[in-house]
Amino acid sequence: MSTKPTLTVIGLESSSKHFIAHHTIVPSLYKGKSRLLNLETKSVMHTQEALKTLDFWTLDSDAFYVEDSIGWTKPMDISGNHFDYFSEFPKVYRVAHSLFEEDNFFNNEWTKNKQHILEIYNNLLVSDLIWVSPVLVEILRKTLPQVLSSKQIKRIEQKFVVLPPPDYYKLDTINSDVIQPQRSFKKGLTFLWNHRLIALKNPKIFFAAIESFHKLHPQVPVEIRVCATGTEKEARAFVPEALQKNVVWSPFLSDPKEYLKFIEPANITIGTSRIESFGIAVFDAIRQGLTYINATPNQAFSTIAGLDTTVTPKAMPETIWKLYSDPKFRKKWDEKNIQGLKSLPDFDKAKSTFSNRIDDIVTGKIKNAKGDRSEKVKTALKVLEKKALSKQDLYRTLGWEPMNTCRNAYWGSYYWPLRKAGINTQLVGSKLMFYSDKAHLKDLKDKDQPKLVKSTNPKGLFS
Repeated sequence: MSTKPTLTVIGLESSSKHFIAHHTIVPSLYKGKSRLLNLETKSVMHTQEALKTLDFWTLDSDAFYVEDSIGWTKPMDISGNHFDYFSEFPKVYRVAHSLFEEDNFFNNEWTKNKQHILEIYNNLLVSDLIWVSPVLVEILRKTLPQVLSSKQIKRIEQKFVVLPPPDYYKLDTINSDVIQPQRSFKKGLTFLWNHRLIALKNPKIFFAAIESFHKLHPQVPVEIRVCATGTEKEARAFVPEALQKNVVWSPFLSDPKEYLKFIEPANITIGTSRIESFGIAVFDAIRQGLTYINATPNQAFSTIAGLDTTVTPKAMPETIWKLYSDPKFRKKWDEKNIQGLKSLPDFDKAKSTFSNRIDDIVTGKIKNAKGDRSEKVKTALKVLEKKALSKQDLYRTLGWEPMNTCRNAYWGSYYWPLRKAGINTQLVGSKLMFYSDKAHLKDLKDKDQPKLVKSTNPKGLFS
């Protein structure tokens, strides 16, 4: 009997030790067997070069996952051999980056973002499952009719799985599904900035609102805790002179315990992003018990939680004062934000939703496979009844002489019939092994056994 479907997550190796790449969390959100494959590359610009080095002798799994930093059109365009391979396997694609609603394809101006959007649209068409956030799904529904037909859009929408980004669940190990109690304002206001300091995040509005409030109500103690990438000097460049003495800075903290320790004194934050695909920092702040004010430029939050806690930058100082001085008003305000938070699926529900959709696609692929009664497949099955085979040995059994480069033409017409007959795969050391009985893997020589390696995937390699 076949085991649960296998999923390989392909992503780019992070260039920063402080940054947890989103795709590295995906294996923990899949219930079946999963493998994390990080491509080493100098930058996104060198992605094509990294994709050329994929080893098809060890790559096989029932489904593959990439994000829009890689996409599916890039690997499939590299060569005919790449196209032959990925055409045969279910492709999961996550739209991770923001889209600009105001970019109209029918005007004369061509922008870099339009090229980015067209790449996303092409990937939506060739993918089998599309992971998209509650924010981006609404933007896509508005923008897709600019280029695609209603029939194409309907087909794409059937592929959608609407979930928060995977790193929304990165704090699961320390009770991230538990909403912490409202934090006290008795000792004053401690503001939190907990994301990147870049123009799209609109830090000027954040600091301007605090500065205006502080001028109007100097009697209220104010502290600003900044946790961001970059240096302290770069961070302080965004801070008005009058607030410099109020700032406590920390570099980006990838360790959840260190991060929670740093934000422990904070009790309020403001969301100001102009372009946002979801807003993980915002929802995490609400989960940790902070009062949250949403500025009108940040439409991502209001898309999920409504407009009740959204105010204009001009009204921000007065809103801060009312939240500080009126506990009952603040309690109702916080409750509205928590309602938005609760509308999002928790870790277990997201895990089930994602896993079930992949399982349904792969199960259908296996069920509908043809060729399981062909003479070549029958010959391979007889050998696999007695022992496990590497992919190279399996090729020889099928009558192909394996070359240095694994040729992928027609491979799907054998892989899926073998899966339908109950054949499974597992990485053993550096070899991908096909087997009918797991006991056969124990017969392999010690030198072929997998070495212990550190992995960001808690499930290991197909384990």
